Amino acid sequence: MTRACQNLFDEIRAYKRSRALAVALSVGVLDAVHEGNEKTGDVAARCRMREDWASSLLRVLADLGVVERASDSWKLTRVGEEAVADEALRAFSGYHFHCYEAWLDLPRRCGGTVDGPGFHRRAASDSEFARTYLRSMDAMARRSLAFLKQHCRLNGKVLDVGAGPSTFCRYLAESRGCRVTALDLSPVVAEARKLYGCPPGFEWVGGDFREYSPPQRYDAVFCSHLIEYASQPELPAWLSSMIGFIRPGGTAAFLTFLRNEEVPDTSQLDLFELSTGVNGENLGHICTPGELEDALTAAGATDVACTAIPEGPSYSEYLVTCTLA
Repeated sequence: MTRACQNLFDEIRAYKRSRALAVALSVGVLDAVHEGNEKTGDVAARCRMREDWASSLLRVLADLGVVERASDSWKLTRVGEEAVADEALRAFSGYHFHCYEAWLDLPRRCGGTVDGPGFHRRAASDSEFARTYLRSMDAMARRSLAFLKQHCRLNGKVLDVGAGPSTFCRYLAESRGCRVTALDLSPVVAEARKLYGCPPGFEWVGGDFREYSPPQRYDAVFCSHLIEYASQPELPAWLSSMIGFIRPGGTAAFLTFLRNEEVPDTSQLDLFELSTGVNGENLGHICTPGELEDALTAAGATDVACTAIPEGPSYSEYLVTCTLA
């Protein structure tokens, strides 16, 4: 077998390693090792696993460089120590543990033979999934919170479209005195309200933004990682709808992934586009900065500015702001 083919074999079975890591995080294997249950039997007892299963799982984690064996005991590597401390990694693992189911539909989704809503809309009615999704998105959003506090100046009445946990906009209500409406699918909103409560000046509203009729125009709209789910033909209508929620002179701010025209390798973004197809109703589209600026200008926006966010755990993330003329 050639080296190239061996690499492809490794990619094909990569899901086994990812699932093993997700299970280890889910049942607490890394926590058990971290807290001093170093022997295989002790780890198995702590995690309520059979010892032979714990032994195999620990060997897989060793191959991934997360744990290492010392005599008859286990200890975390530096990578393992970082993994235990990384709240976003743990939350993201839990979310993708659920999303694995959606990717099993990929062959039919690619052929357009699946009718009805995508995985997110179906799964959101399950409270466990909704909580896992919200915790994952909240942990990921906190990575860019300091950047947004410095660079995203929103004031007055703010509509958070596709809010999820509404991490940044909860901060706006709590610390800047903004009056925030957080809009997302009703099952997601129901769980978000339980998890995060309602800070003063903050309200949750359930519904699809494409069917939302606001009682007022807002001073600002905030939207985090939703427009990527619009197909290329749909994007102008999505942006026009969101820009239409704000008053003349108001501001819109989007967190989004964009294709960097100067970087030819976009395979990770292509994987994200595929995920929009299994998680949503359509295959989404990752714009270039120029494409998005043109679409926003056509929707009536001016002063479009695009700022790269310091590198996160995946993809190229940007803050895009504009003003309604």
